[in-house]
Amino acid sequence: MVQALVFTPASSSRVSYVFRFLGKQALGMPVSITDQRSQFLRATDCLRIHYGSSPIPEADVNLPATGLLSESGIRPIAPKIAGQPPAIALFPVQSPGFDLSFDLPSAVFYLLSRYEEYLPFTPDQHGRFPAHQSLAFQHGFLDRPIVNEWLLRFREMIVQKGVMLPPNPMNYSFLPTYDIDLAWAFRERPGWYQFGALTRDSFRWNWSSWRDRIQVLLRQKQDPYDTYDWLHALHKEYDLKPVYFWLLGDLGRYDRNINPRRAALRDLIRRIRESYPCGLHPSYRAAGQPDQLAREVDRYQNITGQKPERSRQHYLRLSFPHTYQYLLKAGIKADFTMGYASEPGFRASFAGRFFWYDLSLEKETSLEIHPFCVMDGTFSRYKKWSREETISYLDALISRCRQAKAPLTSIWHNSSFYAAGGWESMPEIYQTFLAKASS
Repeated sequence: MVQALVFTPASSSRVSYVFRFLGKQALGMPVSITDQRSQFLRATDCLRIHYGSSPIPEADVNLPATGLLSESGIRPIAPKIAGQPPAIALFPVQSPGFDLSFDLPSAVFYLLSRYEEYLPFTPDQHGRFPAHQSLAFQHGFLDRPIVNEWLLRFREMIVQKGVMLPPNPMNYSFLPTYDIDLAWAFRERPGWYQFGALTRDSFRWNWSSWRDRIQVLLRQKQDPYDTYDWLHALHKEYDLKPVYFWLLGDLGRYDRNINPRRAALRDLIRRIRESYPCGLHPSYRAAGQPDQLAREVDRYQNITGQKPERSRQHYLRLSFPHTYQYLLKAGIKADFTMGYASEPGFRASFAGRFFWYDLSLEKETSLEIHPFCVMDGTFSRYKKWSREETISYLDALISRCRQAKAPLTSIWHNSSFYAAGGWESMPEIYQTFLAKASS
């Protein structure tokens, strides 16, 4: 058996998108779709999946359809939910004869497309969709890769029917990533900036920062954000290939990066690229200004000799559908923004890579989405957890991803390891996390 054939009376671009996803992620085989029952019945050398309102006996698998995938456009919708985590399901169905008790394709589509983020919501101070307004948070499954868990259940159900499937394409993996908002804490700033910072620290009686700045500028001490060699050693020890994202915006309230024209920054980016994949970290301003994004793409290309193929939005400013449409127009092929700042967990309820479906245009796009599920600032800035609470959560997250055969992607910052500017325990926490996540 080398492929699957899906029969559904109401074929659509949504149906095609979801079943391509299911074929790639769960079945490990290509999927064809037909709305001709006669063609479906004649096919005997493939896995036959029926997706409709009532089961048919000739199918190997019967999946219930509740109508979402036969629609087009966006309407206010609140999916019905059955069960409690971990056995939760969207779009439940009570009709007998089906192999699942819920509309799996509609549930997957609703979560992956981020349908709820196209509907009216109250944004946070940065214009973002808040985690606490999400269906996953409100129903207690934000911290579970629930789609990965459904896919495992779907695959196991088929295997139990005696169907031979290719090797499971799902597997656990670990990818650390870094956002370089500010390459150095004290170095590579103009004189007026240094004078202003020293004056500010004096007025605030922040003598530790004042002293550190002076020592770094006099070359008596390494800049505290210069953690690149230490991270490189950790990557070698645990055999990791992280991705670095570089902020190259214009100076503004939320874009405080080193000037992209500074030779030291350009040399640092080139040096890191010799060992690791890199991408663009579009600035706060670029999130809503395509022209600014285009300038930053040009800066990256000017530094590296290549256009950026990867990106992650600064401050995780993601707005549907415009952010992703801007990225596609700018030539970005993969985006790593899918996650929340205030809460750890799975924004799209899925931990693997998938292609973005543009609901506003009703089509699958070429932009590949790489979700993350954990970020350093969530613990220290939003949750304000202790060292012990953070390590405990990270342990549970790793275990949950392993059980679901789900990839784990993290975000850290080079600046997170400066004790005077953040968390004294962060170097220990991070090294423990890397050791466990990569083993």
